[in-house]
Amino acid sequence: MYCRNCGKPIDRQAAVCLNCGVESGDGTAYCQNCGTEIAPDTAVCVGCGSTISYPIKSAQGKQPRSKILALLLAIFGGQYGLHNFYMGHVAPGIVQFFLTVSVVLRLKNSSAALALASGNESGSVSFGIGILSGSIGIPLAPLYRAMAANASPIAGGWFASVLILIISLAVRIWSLVEGVHAYQGKRLDSNGIRLR
Repeated sequence: MYCRNCGKPIDRQAAVCLNCGVESGDGTAYCQNCGTEIAPDTAVCVGCGSTISYPIKSAQGKQPRSKILALLLAIFGGQYGLHNFYMGHVAPGIVQFFLTVSVVLRLKNSSAALALASGNESGSVSFGIGILSGSIGIPLAPLYRAMAANASPIAGGWFASVLILIISLAVRIWSLVEGVHAYQGKRLDSNGIRLR
């Protein structure tokens, strides 16, 4: 085995190269199998024909992010884009966050309107149900109330509730797919590094 930084032979169990002090496996200038100097981003060594593997550290020396944490964030907070913010993908995270917040606000408005129309002046119980159902991605409470009141599809608001349900479920599925892809290594973080 050879040092990837200086090209000198090192022991396979060595933690660092005794010649240059770099951690074993770090560096990109030499082949780890034969010590031949290689160009950056070379896939195969021209000296021995072995596949070149590159360290899993970013240019700033940061360790890769956890794929398990990314998956958990996608499962429990994906509709708010938490997994995207964690992986450094800010734009999709913002889109998911604002779609979910707009769904929750729409649920609040439709729940409060239905509560007032049915004689419940507080509307707080229906708003709490709207927040809870928005947080798990299934805003059904206003839909059930509107249909139970035999309201017309447009005026009663259940058409909007169905649309909200579709948007909410789409965001939920989108975030779960991204989380699974991050866990499987198909989705990289914003620095182009595979999650570990």
